[in-house]
Amino acid sequence: PYYIVHSSRTVDIVKQTRDLFVVTFRGTRFVVSLSPFDPRFVARPDDRQRFTVVRREYAAFELLPEEQPCATWISGDIEATFGCERMPPEIGTVLVPDVLAGLRLPGEVRLYDCLFTDHHRWVEPSPSDEPAPGVEVEASNLTEPLVAVLTVLGALYDLLWTLMPELQSGACYCVVRTDGVLHKEEMVKALAKIRVLLEPPKTARGIAAKRELEAATRELEALVASWDGEGAPPSAMVAWASRFLESCLVDADP
Repeated sequence: PYYIVHSSRTVDIVKQTRDLFVVTFRGTRFVVSLSPFDPRFVARPDDRQRFTVVRREYAAFELLPEEQPCATWISGDIEATFGCERMPPEIGTVLVPDVLAGLRLPGEVRLYDCLFTDHHRWVEPSPSDEPAPGVEVEASNLTEPLVAVLTVLGALYDLLWTLMPELQSGACYCVVRTDGVLHKEEMVKALAKIRVLLEPPKTARGIAAKRELEAATRELEALVASWDGEGAPPSAMVAWASRFLESCLVDADP
């Protein structure tokens, strides 16, 4: 039998921020596929965020001089106690057929992949392999046009999520993805799902506030129907969404 000796290493990779940012707005988590440095969407861009340091850990099999004495002592103890021998590094790179490990598919998995996780790799990460990260933006830094879109989306999905049993039970966690534009088709689909979930509601909050939720749904349906779907959301729709969110209806205890 074999044993392996490795040491943990940390590498810092500098990456340019991609055109994506995350913001928590009125209780809803949004992933916005826009540049966080575009003043049309972010009023006060933070140029310090243009580059981000991504820290990654990996396993190194070539030990540092100061690590050698400890490794020698441990290796001797393992060999004397269990009769094992140190595994040659090339054996760890042998392909293991019909095995799925981490993010690798069958046919791609090597022995080391079975011993280490995707978060603790056995190969030093390459900067080119690391995806460009997004950044976190404060809600107070958003411009009025984007605030209007997020307000409507926040109300729409708060209304939807309060009727979904899997969310109310905490079985999953959701975010809203947006390109910063309000899409009528997306709203129509969400409203259709809300109608299904209201007949009858299956969550405690939905049951307790069914009448209010039905009224809110009718109001939003009318606003969406009268909107041509072009440009910014109508001021009446934004005003309705703001009132809905401020009412804390979906957060009220049944």
